[in-house]
Amino acid sequence: MQNKKAGRHKSENPRTFDLPKTRLTREERRMIELKAVMHSKGNMAEYIRDLVLKDTRIPKPLSTCLCGSTSLKIIYKDEEREVNVGDQDLTLTLTGVPRSECSTCGRIIGDMRLAAKLETVLDEEILWRVNNHHIIPKQIEFNELITITQ
Repeated sequence: MQNKKAGRHKSENPRTFDLPKTRLTREERRMIELKAVMHSKGNMAEYIRDLVLKDTRIPKPLSTCLCGSTSLKIIYKDEEREVNVGDQDLTLTLTGVPRSECSTCGRIIGDMRLAAKLETVLDEEILWRVNNHHIIPKQIEFNELITITQ
């Protein structure tokens, strides 16, 4: 007879990552813990996942342009990225990336924090696809990176 391990069943998309530590005030911690009990039977991870999945806010534009204007709006641009897979250089198009456009001078500005995080996320995604023998697409939609596919 085979010994079965108790717990969650094996998933195609297992939960193997932890969020970094987040510093909170006493009031913030209390608020989150109580809301997790009220809405998710105290399961903090489930509560946070639920909040993130229901988050439909649009990104905020950067506050100031290089020209000094504070009149910026969000637009969505396609960007090409060069990625190296093994000994191959591939061009990957990332579609619908949020950027800030200045209403005064027309300059389009990217958020450096988002650009750095996108670089990391794309590297992880490509590595995951290579290791799991999935095709590396020529195009990835930004919205695919901020949603969960079933």
